[in-house]
Amino acid sequence: MLKLTNNLCASDGNALRRIAALFLVLGTLLIGCKGPQEKAPPSAGARPVVATDPWLLTCDDANDHSPALLWNGLVGFRIARDAAANNIAMYDIDDYDTTGEERINVEASLLKSKSDFDAAKAKDYFQALDMRTGILSTSWGSGADKVQVQTVLDPNRRVISEKWVGKVEFVTGGERGFGWKGGPEMKQRDWGNERTITLGTPPNRNTMLAARGLPKQPIEPAPECPRFDEVAKASKAFWTQKWKTDIEIDGPAEDQLAVHSFLFYLRGATRPGSLMAISPFALGDGRYGGHIFWDADIWIFPALVFTDPALARTIPDYRIAHLAAAHKEFDKWIASGRPTAMGPVPPGSSQPVAGTGAKYPWESSVSGKETVPGPSRFEDHITGSVLWGLGQANALGMVSDTDYRNALAGGLQFWLARSTKTKDGLAEIRGVVSPDENHTGNNDLYTNLLAKWTLDTAGRAVGVPGGQLDFALPSDDTSFLTYDDDPLRSYKQAAAVLSIYPLQYPEAEKEAAAMMQRFPGLVSKNGPAMSDSLHALIWARMGKPDQGYTVWRNSWVTFTDHALMLFSEKRTQDGTYFTTGAGGCLQTVLYGFLGFRIDSVKDPKAAWTKQLNSGRWLSVTPHLPQAWKSVKFKNFTVLGTRYTLTATHQGVQVTPGEK
Repeated sequence: MLKLTNNLCASDGNALRRIAALFLVLGTLLIGCKGPQEKAPPSAGARPVVATDPWLLTCDDANDHSPALLWNGLVGFRIARDAAANNIAMYDIDDYDTTGEERINVEASLLKSKSDFDAAKAKDYFQALDMRTGILSTSWGSGADKVQVQTVLDPNRRVISEKWVGKVEFVTGGERGFGWKGGPEMKQRDWGNERTITLGTPPNRNTMLAARGLPKQPIEPAPECPRFDEVAKASKAFWTQKWKTDIEIDGPAEDQLAVHSFLFYLRGATRPGSLMAISPFALGDGRYGGHIFWDADIWIFPALVFTDPALARTIPDYRIAHLAAAHKEFDKWIASGRPTAMGPVPPGSSQPVAGTGAKYPWESSVSGKETVPGPSRFEDHITGSVLWGLGQANALGMVSDTDYRNALAGGLQFWLARSTKTKDGLAEIRGVVSPDENHTGNNDLYTNLLAKWTLDTAGRAVGVPGGQLDFALPSDDTSFLTYDDDPLRSYKQAAAVLSIYPLQYPEAEKEAAAMMQRFPGLVSKNGPAMSDSLHALIWARMGKPDQGYTVWRNSWVTFTDHALMLFSEKRTQDGTYFTTGAGGCLQTVLYGFLGFRIDSVKDPKAAWTKQLNSGRWLSVTPHLPQAWKSVKFKNFTVLGTRYTLTATHQGVQVTPGEK
């Protein structure tokens, strides 16, 4: 028999929407593979392979510290182990500050559920997230004391609904019909054993639009509260459509589960038409203020561009929308004396002209200005990384030639003003923070190559004048180095090998074997995720997919050792969901094992090719590990056309996809 009582008490009216956060609770109770638990840093690959349902993410540890996550690109809710979402947070893509550091607002939850749940004593605890439906389920206890909860987030609205079975008492922090300052933006309705919360558009959306120079829009009120079954039906239909594009692996079930989890979480991290791109933690954590980094352009965009092009497009759209802001950052940089991490740009550089250059910020947000006050702002590779991402987007029809040309023209002027020409005629970039992030010095390889690519290759391709410069590229008798005077000791994360991928610099690819013998083993085990996935991708491209497979497993096994395979930035931290890590792991599959790559010339040896825009070519040359018998990439999209690729150890077949 269902029992559920609600005590609604009046409280601070401001608090409100957070209330929503709390409200979210868990989905449909299903049996499945066990989601990893958080623990002290394990050795890579330590978790044993177990029989796994490739669609279910689960947790049977009531004490796990990683709250479940439901998000849809509009809102993100964290849900506690007891399904009460008590003291958890909610994030809204349209609720950023527009002053100061322009951080995303964290809506603390007020809702509390009084139940018989005690993490230390909970019996038969089980939580499952079904990726086929988006429904989260939680249960604990047995017999008359058994509690079951289902929670589902509407895929297209700020609406979350839950259904309870068992003895539970809700205590909320406000009355039905909540609101922030500015109007009633949240509604709550209960139907005995069901509760739904709906949210309207945050009033702050208009301040965000104004910060971007856009006109105000009507603020949508909270919709009427639908029943649980209506929301669940919408979620099931949405995910049925989404999974028509899938990566099907004939191999270890845990590998398939991992790939599904990467796709599932990334697909909820953003939505088409958003004012913001994807931050490293999207709408699941307030770390880094919800700001946009190179993670979006280099790590996430390539992972989504063939599976979910509409979502991927939010990233170049965001960059193009903030090109004017990048011009302002360039002018501010000139006005402040062209600072670097080691003083002003040395003599010997081009004299910049205000209004001509574009300097993208290391951390950007609502207005597109630089928001980081510390030395990270001298990671000047960000401008080149943004332009590189825009180049990929242009080739795939997501950025117009005009917008791409304008961005390149601005970037070209920045690099001319940032570079110093030496007596031997080489251009140097001094006083720069490497993507390694533990080093500040001169002539970072990745940074200089991006400057070289902008001026010499991309500049010529779109007819942007600017002259030719030969950039200093650090090296020794063995291979390229990460930066000048590289001691080859340790790195926070992969840096030098970025020249091999994503930059695909021909000379670096020739030296890949030597570089891969030198650098991967020197990356800190306590560094952020991404490095191993990058190394795995390169090993696969080098014709060593089995070695790449072992490293790829290391790139996610210990980072997803949390409930529901939530991805952490570091092996030793709880912080989830790290979209950058998931993007890197998907890139290993797509650009490493399946062998996708974009080049300026057609590869005559590729198993399959397709011409792109601006004279670029897509080619596919798979390198499957022995652990996988085959991979079917269903309904991936290239320039609006869908294809299905099936790769085996015997060959490749590409057929038309579903329309």
